[in-house]
Amino acid sequence: MDEFERKNAEYKRIKKLNEFDLDYRNLQTEFEGLIQLAANIADTELSLINLIDNYSQWTVTSNSSEFMQINREDSVCQYTIHTEELMEVPRLDEDARFSGNPFVKGSEGFKYYLGIPLKTQTGESIGALCVIDFKEKNISSEKKKLLRLVADEVVKRLEDKMKLDALQEQLNKAIVQRNQMAHDVRGPVGGILGLTVSAENETLDDGEFGMYMEMIKSSASKLMDFTDDILDKQKAQQKENYFNLSELKKTPSRSLCASSP
Repeated sequence: MDEFERKNAEYKRIKKLNEFDLDYRNLQTEFEGLIQLAANIADTELSLINLIDNYSQWTVTSNSSEFMQINREDSVCQYTIHTEELMEVPRLDEDARFSGNPFVKGSEGFKYYLGIPLKTQTGESIGALCVIDFKEKNISSEKKKLLRLVADEVVKRLEDKMKLDALQEQLNKAIVQRNQMAHDVRGPVGGILGLTVSAENETLDDGEFGMYMEMIKSSASKLMDFTDDILDKQKAQQKENYFNLSELKKTPSRSLCASSP
């Protein structure tokens, strides 16, 4: 991959992460179970969900009640997001890329790392699920498959959340439009009703009756134009913003209940 391709891929990756519009403070509760599951599968000291933007890594961990942020340059997962399957480093302190890392240096630094990229349906790696430990580990291929399923489930939940947020936004817009339509319709309908009541309660000659009918016709015509305009706008909006819930069913299930690849 040349420099242009690398920059273009990074731009798409960052753009995709921004599309999720995540509140990192709420992710701790949402993913606590999956993070703990990953640590249990790997039998490691820690498991983390790391989401990586231009300059920072945002971390959700089962060992803290709050999310953490570190500089991207201090992140091990910054390398994992450029891999296809996973990245395993049995000895971080013996790898030239990480031996000087503040989380690795010293006798109490981390030694083992295994990271799996969090790939979206469109192929961008927005971060990584990783397990780390203070001592060397030997994780079997079967456990690595299970960890990959956990990583897939993390992405699936994020993507489903984004779709639900889009639906909520459309619902909110629909409510505003409904209220506006009710207000706009009330005027001409009230005018028609008032004219018909007057026509019923008054003795009108042919000229007055004709005038009333013309006013009723004019109000009805305005109402018809208004409803036609509503229908035209709805058709245009459906073409532009159509969102089909069946897409959730069309997407192959990547849940933890699915069989491993």
